[in-house]
Amino acid sequence: TPQLKDAWSPRLARENIDHRIAATAQAQARAYAEQYAEAHRLLDALVRSEPYDSGVHNAAAWLAEWRGLPRSAQQQFEYVLAVDPANADAHAGLAAARTATGDIAGARNALEHAEQVDPAHPGAVDARLKYRLATAASVAAAAEHRQDFRARQTLTGLRAATPLVSDHWRLTAGIDWLEGRLDGGGQVSDRWPMVGLQWLARDVSAQLAAQRYRYADRTGVAASVEWSVDDHWRVRAGAASAARDVPLQAIAAGIHARQASIGASWRRDEGRLLSLDARRQAFSDGNRRNEVSAAWSERLREWTDARLSVNALLHSMTNTIDAAPYFNPRRGLTGSAELLYEHAGWRLLDRWLWHELGVTVGAFDQSGFRTTSIGALRYGLRWRPDTWTDIRLGYLLTRRAYDGEYGTYHQATLSVLRRF
Repeated sequence: TPQLKDAWSPRLARENIDHRIAATAQAQARAYAEQYAEAHRLLDALVRSEPYDSGVHNAAAWLAEWRGLPRSAQQQFEYVLAVDPANADAHAGLAAARTATGDIAGARNALEHAEQVDPAHPGAVDARLKYRLATAASVAAAAEHRQDFRARQTLTGLRAATPLVSDHWRLTAGIDWLEGRLDGGGQVSDRWPMVGLQWLARDVSAQLAAQRYRYADRTGVAASVEWSVDDHWRVRAGAASAARDVPLQAIAAGIHARQASIGASWRRDEGRLLSLDARRQAFSDGNRRNEVSAAWSERLREWTDARLSVNALLHSMTNTIDAAPYFNPRRGLTGSAELLYEHAGWRLLDRWLWHELGVTVGAFDQSGFRTTSIGALRYGLRWRPDTWTDIRLGYLLTRRAYDGEYGTYHQATLSVLRRF
């Protein structure tokens, strides 16, 4: 009856609102635990059932930002603000999304609006922190030790970068130290100072650097650019008149190389990534090396404090000369797959400690030799003790064949990044 309908309508409306609030909270809890796929499933169902609810759209926008989809997040935050211009949380989310795309001026504008509405809003505080991290000065140190049955080398580096100037520019400077020993007894010792310039704009970043290589008695200039076409596609290119990535045996012989590269990647979200890259190196001894690699990463499962993924790689290499002091097969093809398990030792907001354990199997086909198997085991640690510091360390143990002869390869890495 009409009387019964009128009596029950407020209750049904209240229950519907309570359901939306509870479902949104459940999705946000999944997102806070970094179970993004499940959070997306819950919020996507809510958006379909409540297409005009700004609160649901706001939660979905924040999830998109956390998943590394800032342009999608920006569209949804703008929709929320069209309905509710005084929504501090949406202004803060818009600032975070614009920061992620490199639109620093736009991010600052949205952040000012959020702080005008509510300076103490948690979203505004978080967006302000992301803005400061993106524009801050930084110092980074890294060390890498490699050893196999042919050589051992240690490369350490130090980099410093200024704060972002005029929303676009940043100066960089640094130095690398190389110490190596060849199996035959030869030694390599070199220092490579560098200066550079970085440019950042919405969806585009570029770098230009000059580095002095004493072993080659020349200064190399390197340039690179990356364009984020949208939330999924990225394309990149680079060139260097003196490449930094040259085999130790070539450095010992005074051989340097020019380099050009191009690549593209497609990222659905944190659960899937495909990439294709090509590189050409022209060595000063006349060798021309061409490399093509295709990679695929897929997240298989995720739990509250753990993830399971598979990473596949196909890499092809060709060289134009046979006799060289460094490893240069006429043709080489590598295929491998890694099963990677990640576990959160502890996590508190923007501070965390993650462990990684990966097992790799594969095969290597080198012209003139039989196809051989590859096996690798690696451990990694990612530690953020505070908001401004990132520490990474890792160890890789590989067993594979070069020129038909099996050998064991060790690699240990350590890097520290501190922002100010």
